[in-house]
Amino acid sequence: ALTEIPNANVTWHSDIAALFHKHCIACHRAGGVAPFPLNRYEDVEGWAETIREAVANRRMPPWYASADEISFSNDFGLGEQERSVIAKWVNDGSPRGDASDDDYSPPPSSNWQIASEPNQIHSMSSSPVEIAPEGRQGYRFFLMNPDWKSNLLVKGIEIRPGNRRLVAQAAVFVIPT
Repeated sequence: ALTEIPNANVTWHSDIAALFHKHCIACHRAGGVAPFPLNRYEDVEGWAETIREAVANRRMPPWYASADEISFSNDFGLGEQERSVIAKWVNDGSPRGDASDDDYSPPPSSNWQIASEPNQIHSMSSSPVEIAPEGRQGYRFFLMNPDWKSNLLVKGIEIRPGNRRLVAQAAVFVIPT
């Protein structure tokens, strides 16, 4: 169980919106890979219990990289304090709070999350992938060779599924040759 923040007044506008914009809306936004947006209070209010459970069970946000020996500049995982704040907010009835308390700036809307325009675009598959019409879908694995002729510094990767309603998560691995 998550540790609660005693006597804290946690609201959407004073605390939760900034957390969600930092950790969630890269995927949970209109047109994102997640099944619903989390940009606004109206988007979130019906999902509060589900969010608390997914955060407590560490299913969300999905961040499975081990930081034991290395730190990641793009780590969007939640810390224990942040998980506790979300639990407190939901347990207190998910209060909206005062809009003047907002301390975040929504990111600029762009077709790309990582840059205005990427240097390279690679396809995972040359043909459409069949998805079962019902039930759980197992993980799919694709191997691709970007055919780089020299060493490159990769600053970012963005996964863009053809049908965002059917893809919830993706993991990328580099296999050295």
